[in-house]
Amino acid sequence: MNPLHSDSHSHRTQQCYSLRLKLRVVREIEHGLYSVREAAEHYGVRCDTTVCRWLQKYGVVNRELHIEELMEKPMPPIPAANL
Repeated sequence: MNPLHSDSHSHRTQQCYSLRLKLRVVREIEHGLYSVREAAEHYGVRCDTTVCRWLQKYGVVNRELHIEELMEKPMPPIPAANL
């Protein structure tokens, strides 16, 4: 028996979640329907930290900051051939 694959040792498994689920969880937390912990429990997400990462990546605050960054960047000139 291979000791690396022994049943007596648990090994980490990574769970994949759809983008649709991530956005739903973030939206429901932002609207006050759930706390991070409650949302994780409700949707079967193993770790609160995972939900916190989703909030950072997909939350309204992050989207607003990204839009501001885009607005502050100078627009490149449009080539005359495209006018």
